Amino acid sequence: MHTTTEPVLRVSGLSARIGDLSLVRDVGFEVHRGRTLAVVGESGSGKSITAAAVMGILPPQIKAEGSVFFDGTELLGEPARRRRARGGAEIGYVFQEPMSALHPLLRIGTQMIRPLRHHLGLSRGEARDRALELLEQVGLGGERKVLDAYVHELSGGMRQRVMIAMAISCGPRLLLADEPTTALDPTVQQQILRLLVRLREELDLALVLISHDLGLVARYSDEVLVMYDGRVVEQGLTAQIIEQPAQPYTRALIDAAPRLGRRVDRLPTIDRAVLDQTRAMAGGV
Repeated sequence: MHTTTEPVLRVSGLSARIGDLSLVRDVGFEVHRGRTLAVVGESGSGKSITAAAVMGILPPQIKAEGSVFFDGTELLGEPARRRRARGGAEIGYVFQEPMSALHPLLRIGTQMIRPLRHHLGLSRGEARDRALELLEQVGLGGERKVLDAYVHELSGGMRQRVMIAMAISCGPRLLLADEPTTALDPTVQQQILRLLVRLREELDLALVLISHDLGLVARYSDEVLVMYDGRVVEQGLTAQIIEQPAQPYTRALIDAAPRLGRRVDRLPTIDRAVLDQTRAMAGGV
């Protein structure tokens, strides 16, 4: 296990905007190897924008400012070609929806083999063998039929495992997983999260886990960062925040999480007064 006290990723003062519209404001956090940071909040809170800014895949109309310091290098302002080269090789990214992220007309094997050959310089045969090893590592048994399949022929859980295999294929030091359990049933959600944490431990990765469901990711993270309206409203050790949240909004997120065996006539929601109070405390209007 890596023991350095230096974080793999240090984000400070990160803001993103389209023209005069601010999407993310003054976000800051650190992630170390062998640790998991969960970034949680409602849809539209700025989680995915933050992850995309770190990865360097923001749409051109969105401008990012601040600092994204990765393994000793400032990424914001780095030449686009160098930034793209880090994707896959140094920073892995698990996209929210595999059906959109994976090419519908290319076999899974083709999509896995190309980055292996590009980043690692493997021959086609070596890359195919490596792809089979990766599929086995993520629980797909190293079956050649997965390599020969198209994305629409796989189940949701299998697609997500393929995405994870591709994200770790070139040995990154940082893995960003953007809502990796979206549209999966509860059993598969738990399997995917356990897989990510196992890979973090085996590969000594720094893992950023993005989710709207604080209850779901709480048991799989070391630290939590809670976002609302593009701002960080609370952050700290997961156990402390779950047991004693400082923000009413964080408590509302915890209470809104579905629980096995809990029957309700109406799904829990977050009261508007809590949102207004959170916005005021975070410095919003």
